Amino acid sequence: MSEQSPEKILSRYGDFYIPVGEDLISNSLRFYGEWAQREIALLNAFIVPGQTVVDAGAYIGTHSRAFSERVGLNGTVYAFEPNPKSFTILQRNVKAAPLPNIQSFNLGLGAQTEYLAIQLDENLHNCASASMTKAHHASVGTVQVQTLDDRDIPVIHLLKVDVEGMELQLLLGAERTINRDRPLIFLEVNSLEGSQGFLPWATQHGYMAYGVNVEAFNPDNHAQTVVNIFGSAREVGLLLIHADMVTHFSALLGKFKLPLIDSQDALALLLLHKPQYLRGTLADTDVGKKLGLNFDCDGKKKLRELQDLVDAKSLALSHAAQAYTALRVAFDKKECELRHALDVLQASVSSQVPLEEKK
Repeated sequence: MSEQSPEKILSRYGDFYIPVGEDLISNSLRFYGEWAQREIALLNAFIVPGQTVVDAGAYIGTHSRAFSERVGLNGTVYAFEPNPKSFTILQRNVKAAPLPNIQSFNLGLGAQTEYLAIQLDENLHNCASASMTKAHHASVGTVQVQTLDDRDIPVIHLLKVDVEGMELQLLLGAERTINRDRPLIFLEVNSLEGSQGFLPWATQHGYMAYGVNVEAFNPDNHAQTVVNIFGSAREVGLLLIHADMVTHFSALLGKFKLPLIDSQDALALLLLHKPQYLRGTLADTDVGKKLGLNFDCDGKKKLRELQDLVDAKSLALSHAAQAYTALRVAFDKKECELRHALDVLQASVSSQVPLEEKK
């Protein structure tokens, strides 16, 4: 059976082709005309027209098309996508782009030149997700992987990396280029285990890591659709900036309130602010199943303390009101008794006739 032709939609960045069928990215593009726009807008703020971007793990080109518009005619986007099916649609989106500044490659990027077997995860609601394992030779179902250093790209200003667990291998195969250009590096982060090695690598190469945590739903989406299919979901990543360039980007770091991530503990906290990390990754662990996810935190503790204080104040006021009422009743009763006694005394005095009047 032949493959169905991609579906064409109108996106924020012009005509755009998506896979036929239901998955999160395609549905987002159908409903909103965009995908991960808040993440894209943040990254675009750090680059300027005329620069060069490498999109590693380009999928069908959602980020590549946005980068293309941002860097303009004098800039270039290099889009790498190893999955042949995704690459076919990526090519159509490259041709449909308003600007001819995207170069696409049906390659994976890693630590060395090799062939890897590609396997799609049919259980995921995101067709961009796939895993790759070692293959001894090229065959059906394998993809070629090269190092970024082997591509001889003249200069790189931003390296965006979303390669399903191969991020560190990609960095290891790009060290010559990275040491030469010191580009901004954006790494997708979905789990603590999957990001092991990111921070040590950054420190070793003179980079500082900043946390990106943005809402998946963009209320100001291209289609102006108000329905939110993402719920509370968020996108998380690390923006690596070479120490020499941190001052240059300080205003943007402040504008987007990007926290410094200088330890695995800080990275863990960044991920804990991603609801799907709690509901998915952590909930599936044995610890999550046995201990649950309703762990206490300082914020909850302070809210509970505040509520306790409010309750205590209300109780004290209630007791004070009751005491005042009781005291008021006692005073009123005493006042009535005194008035009655005074009335009796006055009546007694009035009933006595003076002796002078009797004579």
